[in-house]
Amino acid sequence: MPYALSDFSDNAGLHLILNLPAEADDVAIAREANARHILVRPLSRYYLTAARKKGLLMGFASQPEEQMASAFSVLLGCLQTHCPQMLLLREDAENKHAPT
Repeated sequence: MPYALSDFSDNAGLHLILNLPAEADDVAIAREANARHILVRPLSRYYLTAARKKGLLMGFASQPEEQMASAFSVLLGCLQTHCPQMLLLREDAENKHAPT
């Protein structure tokens, strides 16, 4: 999943953007993550035009470092539910680059 993460700051920001495929429902993913106590925002809600990129805006300034791995595990579960094709693409990419 690292290829889907973007930091649009100049290495001084306190957030990451997880890019999602165009067909993903970032609002539903954010809703489930928030219900599971992982605060993320749907990127599509920040666009004023109909051409909206899908993704999740994730802040990490207030998350204790020792809790980040479990928070990402919860988020991964939300992605598996709502966007399984993204995880399949990840497996395909890893298999292409794996040593033979």
